[in-house]
Amino acid sequence: MSTTQTTTAHVRPDGRAMSGATDQPSARPADGTPDPIGAGRPTPLRRNLRFQTLWAGTTASTLGVSVADVAYPLAILAITRSPAMAGLFAAVQAVGMLVAGLPAGSLSDRYDRRTIVIVTEAARASVTAGVVVALITGWLSLPVLLVAAALLGMGQAVKGAASLLLLRSVVPPEQLTQALTQDEVRMNGAALAGPAIGGALYGVHTLSHALPFLFTAAGFLIALAGAALMKIMPGNERPD
Repeated sequence: MSTTQTTTAHVRPDGRAMSGATDQPSARPADGTPDPIGAGRPTPLRRNLRFQTLWAGTTASTLGVSVADVAYPLAILAITRSPAMAGLFAAVQAVGMLVAGLPAGSLSDRYDRRTIVIVTEAARASVTAGVVVALITGWLSLPVLLVAAALLGMGQAVKGAASLLLLRSVVPPEQLTQALTQDEVRMNGAALAGPAIGGALYGVHTLSHALPFLFTAAGFLIALAGAALMKIMPGNERPD
């Protein structure tokens, strides 16, 4: 069996034909543009600026919450002198998270997740700032702290649901496991560092022991800024 090659004839200026030029398939696309090396590969997570911006802001917020989880019971203990009352803050906060848990998922499905993160972090920073003002002015009381616990718990539930879906939208499916692993490192790191930082800051008498609450409010504001900056970072969000 023999194979044949298609040849094309090229005409010289003197009119004679020159044959032997073999048609070869082109390695370039039909539009003439070169095929970029590595096209179609996802951007590495370390270069995914939207993910890293979200991760940095969420880390600051989580660390702030971990610090506050120590500072609020200490503040209640200082006011009531009752260890039982000190544990009430965590209970009320958990109730707030449970109450807002179901609506949080619906809100994240219906509205823009980035906007939800911005609004909830602004609300949590405002609540914490109110506690700071009440503490410095001497108006801090158990009811004020318990209201703050409920609001912060609700905010945590709403923000957590929106943040998780936002993370999924800026990370390709094949990198999702790696991104969630990095997110787990964030939570574990905050859980380890937060109590020590919270206890150390509360031990400072400046501003009536308000430093851990200021630290927490700053963490919320950093998370707010991170969510806002995501809009101008290069990259696209995947639609649901």
